[in-house]
Amino acid sequence: MAPVRFEQMWKWDGKPAVLLSRATDETGAVQPTRAEFLRARGIGTDYHFSYIRGWSVASDGSVRYQADA
Repeated sequence: MAPVRFEQMWKWDGKPAVLLSRATDETGAVQPTRAEFLRARGIGTDYHFSYIRGWSVASDGSVRYQADA
């Protein structure tokens, strides 16, 4: 549950997009999507939310944090 900086080259075509990253820990456990998380944990378990979050890129190039991906 610690932030890690990473880089990935990406050629943007000017269209709106959502950028996602998925973490894998030392045991091989993979970070779930929100749908996978809710299936496993159920609604109301947002205290330990570890599902994938995204960044929305608008056609004007602005970037916003997207709470649910």
